[in-house]
Amino acid sequence: MGSSSLSGTYWALIGLSVVFVAAAGCCWLLARRLATERVERRATQRVLDLFSEAARDYGFWLLGPEGRIRRWSRGAERIHGYDNDQVLGRHCSKLYSEQDRSANVPQRVLELAARQGRHEFHGERLRQDGESVTVDSVLQALRDDSGNLTGFCEVEHEVTEQRQFEQTLRQTRAALTRAHKLEAVGRLSGGVAHDFNNVVQVIKNCVRVLQRRLADQPQQLQFLDMIERNADRAAGLSQHLLGFVRSEPLEAGPTNVHEVVEDALQILRQTLNESIVLEQQLDSQCPWTSIERTQLEAAVLNLAANARDAMPGGGTLTIETSDATVDASSSELSEHYVTIAIADSGPRAPSGQSPMAADRSSQQVRQLMEEAGGRLSLESRAQGGAIVTLWVPCVRVPAAADCRGPTETELDIKDEQPAPMHVV
Repeated sequence: MGSSSLSGTYWALIGLSVVFVAAAGCCWLLARRLATERVERRATQRVLDLFSEAARDYGFWLLGPEGRIRRWSRGAERIHGYDNDQVLGRHCSKLYSEQDRSANVPQRVLELAARQGRHEFHGERLRQDGESVTVDSVLQALRDDSGNLTGFCEVEHEVTEQRQFEQTLRQTRAALTRAHKLEAVGRLSGGVAHDFNNVVQVIKNCVRVLQRRLADQPQQLQFLDMIERNADRAAGLSQHLLGFVRSEPLEAGPTNVHEVVEDALQILRQTLNESIVLEQQLDSQCPWTSIERTQLEAAVLNLAANARDAMPGGGTLTIETSDATVDASSSELSEHYVTIAIADSGPRAPSGQSPMAADRSSQQVRQLMEEAGGRLSLESRAQGGAIVTLWVPCVRVPAAADCRGPTETELDIKDEQPAPMHVV
């Protein structure tokens, strides 16, 4: 019995020794495998870091089968603003906008990559600060030797600046195309203005001849004077157009505001229909401004046309001029103004403003006034309609020699021989 018991103990010890050795071997193999995996992870992270440094606009990360982030490169950190501690273990949907998450875009992208092997994505991703970045990315599915899905690898390229550059390039090309078209239109306009100017000179010569022949008929001379004044304005417009085509600045000499308004009223009396009553309240003074005559007259006529359009059923159009003084210490504008108020009696718009307030020509007039040192104000009237007021800055009245009309001697000289045609 004693010998048999010793023998059993001996074999038990041998068995335990074998188990211990085997367990120790397994532990050593496991530790070696873990050490190898740590080395591989460090090597993988090192590759990611080297890749990020070499390609600064690229991000690279590894995902598990469920879409959680396992590896995160410095390039990805640079693009999205998250460091490793903020993203490792988190789902990749963190990088998508709230709208994309609501539409289940992240999960659909993972499913497409798993089914097709890879999926290319172009669109918006989210930064840590909430801003969007435009990216091109490729999501590659990873599988083991048995074909089982082990995760995903995604490479992302930020193209925000590239897209902005492309958009700017498209806009620049479009602007260049428009500039070429405008240049062609300018050359055509120059030719038209040249011919138009010659036609105007013929009209003026004919008017002067008729003025001599009808010198004893005051009523007829009144119409000839009107034709001559409008021919002068037409000649001025053609000269301005030619100056614009040649990139020459407009000459903004002293302009008599009273004369401009009087001429505009003459045109309005002949163009307004019978349903609109034209009233005027003009100051007897003769203020002057530095705004070019044609521009000021066009501004008054445009605003009057807007007032007319605000009264489709008819009404009263009132034009009033008066002097105005602004305290220079409390205003950046000049001290002395002449105001030109244009009022319509049209119905009040739903917003409380007259329809002419939103007209593009009104905005152009406002810009003209501001560039000249004046301003445009708009006031809705309680009974309907609106009043648009131009605050036209005044300048020193020119010398008498600059304001006077032609003398009788000068008229006689002009009448002796018609003015030659002006050829540009």
